[in-house]
Amino acid sequence: MIKRLLFTALMLFCVLSLPVSQLEAGIDEFPNTTFTDIDQNEHNLREYLAEGKIVIMAYWVASESSCIAKFPALEEIWQMHGPNGTNTTMLLGIEGAVETSDAAVQAVKTNGSATYPLINTVAGCSDKPNCGNPHYYVVCPDDGGTWSYVNQNLNGDQLVEHVNALIGGCAVFERDASVLDMQSFDNVICNDIVEPSFTLYNRGTDALTNVDIEVSMDGTLVNTYNWTGSLEQFETATVQIDAFAAPAETGVYNMTLRAVNPNGGGDQNEVNDSKEASLVVIAPELRDELTLFISPDFYPQEVQWELMNQDGIVLGHGEGYNGDFLETICVERGACYEFFLYDANADGFDTGHGELYQNGCEIFAFTSDDHDGLYTKFEFCLSAEFEECDDVPEDPGNGNQSTDVTDVVSNAFNVYPNPSTGMVQVNLSGLEGQLDAQVFDLSGQLVKGLNLTTGTTAVDLSDLNTGVYFIQIENTKGTFVQKLVLSK
Repeated sequence: MIKRLLFTALMLFCVLSLPVSQLEAGIDEFPNTTFTDIDQNEHNLREYLAEGKIVIMAYWVASESSCIAKFPALEEIWQMHGPNGTNTTMLLGIEGAVETSDAAVQAVKTNGSATYPLINTVAGCSDKPNCGNPHYYVVCPDDGGTWSYVNQNLNGDQLVEHVNALIGGCAVFERDASVLDMQSFDNVICNDIVEPSFTLYNRGTDALTNVDIEVSMDGTLVNTYNWTGSLEQFETATVQIDAFAAPAETGVYNMTLRAVNPNGGGDQNEVNDSKEASLVVIAPELRDELTLFISPDFYPQEVQWELMNQDGIVLGHGEGYNGDFLETICVERGACYEFFLYDANADGFDTGHGELYQNGCEIFAFTSDDHDGLYTKFEFCLSAEFEECDDVPEDPGNGNQSTDVTDVVSNAFNVYPNPSTGMVQVNLSGLEGQLDAQVFDLSGQLVKGLNLTTGTTAVDLSDLNTGVYFIQIENTKGTFVQKLVLSK
């Protein structure tokens, strides 16, 4: 739903002086345009609209004080409707003078306390008559692709008022229920039941009082859950679906949650109705148990581990330890796996060691000689025959007992959605001060630097290949790490 957006919007913002006007263009008629902001994050307009996001395009020029004066109002709008608020809107600040340097844009971003993305140099505007004036467009994600021009002569309070009204008007549907990210579920099924939960979001103008949630496995409907409650427009609720039987056969299934029949009628905007996730099902006769024992060095809070199957799906993950720990993971007998050990400070185990066991029989052991840097990967295949041993050490009782440092990590550093196709939100609400953020691949190679601020920041990693990455954040409190899976 996008074809003329970039060039048509540029022409309009450079020549129009309307108070507030609406223009119609189907989203498929807008160009599939990708902007790169000054922090090297990419923003695809068509993808934002297809996701049901409202897009605000704020055109400005760094040399014009009238533009800079509107930054506080735009930041207020971003905090209200961006990832820290209703999370319905993407705001892009586009600098329209070709001659403006990235350094000048960065300085404006810093001095103007702008946390929304700023994009420098849109070619073709510098010779137009009104480039020195701020212009704003609010683009709705509805089927008509409705977008509205906002007069640049409004003061800050008027700008906030008008844009808020336009954002509210974007949800032109009375019934529009949306499934947001699945929040938690066991993606490895070893107890024959599935219990997913998700965020339900009402984009419609009518209060949402009931909706059916259809659960499908590989396209086959397996369960329907009826939610009742009360959600006003833009409100959300966490929904826990009643447990239902998992598929009987071993395999990787595509689980889809889809919201249908809001308030007993048809959903008038189906583009945002569903979310998908991979689910690993292991039949009872093929289930085995792995036991992981690790005795870390003097900094156990730096240790993270992960077990991944041959399809790239994470079967187990752990962090936040305060000493020796013992963990168990359900796996498929006879399959092959990758085990990753990660040290947040990139200095390895020092004096640490560990072992991995199958049904009590040791598979392999590792010491500080094997793990002396950022991460270590072990590849192994399990025996197809069942055998049982008694080699596992006694449980030290420290599994997942978080230290204060770990509490900071779990509350302050979250990346979602995960897995992702490229666009993620990084939540650093518990971290303060100067932040150094970097992305590493599985080989430990630095692939991208990130410019993050306290709170939630949208980060576009769609330029990276499909695979597993580590996002590392450093500040005065320490070094924190989260794993991210990109799946395209």
